[in-house]
Amino acid sequence: EQAIMEALGAFLVRGSKETSKEKVTKVTKLASKTISNTIPKLKRKNLIVVEGKNLRLTEEGIESLGPLAQKAGGGATMEEVHENIKSDMTKKQIMLFEMLVDGNAYDADDIAKKLGYPDGRKTKAFVNLKGALKSKSILCYPDKERIQLDPETCFPFGKDRK
Repeated sequence: EQAIMEALGAFLVRGSKETSKEKVTKVTKLASKTISNTIPKLKRKNLIVVEGKNLRLTEEGIESLGPLAQKAGGGATMEEVHENIKSDMTKKQIMLFEMLVDGNAYDADDIAKKLGYPDGRKTKAFVNLKGALKSKSILCYPDKERIQLDPETCFPFGKDRK
């Protein structure tokens, strides 16, 4: 229960009021059956609301998160959302985030080389860097060649709104 609540809280801090069950499953690394079995318990406690395939914290759920709840709501501006996202990243992750912050998709090889990986996207350190951000639903792969920031997580108000 705690892992699911913390994941929903983290998404809320990043500006996503609703999060798909699939993303919660990825971030928590819990089995989807565990997630499915736990959701009704959280609903009965009035901590979450389920709408289709999405989960959302209730006011009670936000309050139950304690200190995290003070940051909840994600921020009024895209800059605040991005600062919240970057707050628990390494320097290299922040560099990658900043290169993709316009929301467009870029060739992974080009980005890897700009980050100082001469062998491009196949470099193990770059693969690990991408993987760490993908597991937090910050990065996505529109196709095999390109990477971009996850629109749902990183641009909760839409890409064009500041």
